Amino acid sequence: MRNRVLTVDIIENVVEMLSFTFETTSVTDNLDGTYTLTTCNTYHLQPGLTVTIDSISYKILSVARNANIIVSGTVLPPTENFSLYTPHFFHGTPIVTSGEISTIAIPQDRVPLAYFVEEFEENYFGKENPIDREVPVRIFFLTESNDRDWKTNQFHNNAINPMRELALYFVEKCAQTTYFGNLKDVDYKISTRQRVGITTDGKGKKDFANQSLSGVELNLTLPIKKGVMLCPCTVVVTPTGFTWEDMQAITWEQFKLKTWEEVRGV
Repeated sequence: MRNRVLTVDIIENVVEMLSFTFETTSVTDNLDGTYTLTTCNTYHLQPGLTVTIDSISYKILSVARNANIIVSGTVLPPTENFSLYTPHFFHGTPIVTSGEISTIAIPQDRVPLAYFVEEFEENYFGKENPIDREVPVRIFFLTESNDRDWKTNQFHNNAINPMRELALYFVEKCAQTTYFGNLKDVDYKISTRQRVGITTDGKGKKDFANQSLSGVELNLTLPIKKGVMLCPCTVVVTPTGFTWEDMQAITWEQFKLKTWEEVRGV
């Protein structure tokens, strides 16, 4: 089968599909520059990172799982829903990926992260099977931690539990897509990773990405269907009387919904 979509591209696409909306039920001014936002779902939020509400950034100070968050900011946030930050996707071998992530200076530009370990085997099936291949994947969902000062409960509450939520949402999103075979009864394993390191040149371990990272490791076998496409493979033929510039001047939505005369104002 030609033109197979690469497994890494499928995994990245699923990660990019992850989206989260914080549904605010109330906002309380604590009169000290902090605000308590109540909600029924705190998702993967963790202290130290920021959320943007009505174009204003607020730093998360604490999270009470599926109850509330306390943030600091310059103005009282409105009682409205807002989108949450999503994981950054990385893939490759541990040593190379570790080096790439370590060059990213701003913490929220690198965490939380979904790291797909690109050392895997793909098991292919025959032509009559609707499943093209099965791929056992390892994906780490990690975020920054403090291995010097945190106690066990802090590792779990501030890093491991939020990253477990991300891993579970990833599995849920996989089941919702059309990329894979039946995942309703699939078994998978989530392992706690309080401190993630890599082995270098047989000289022992050092921190992954040269920083203290904690979270979980997801092990899951994905049955990838035949004919998976992440986007339409379109061959564009310029209509008679129109130039390539005409084609570039409109959006895909215009192309789908309007005639050429409407688009060009004829």
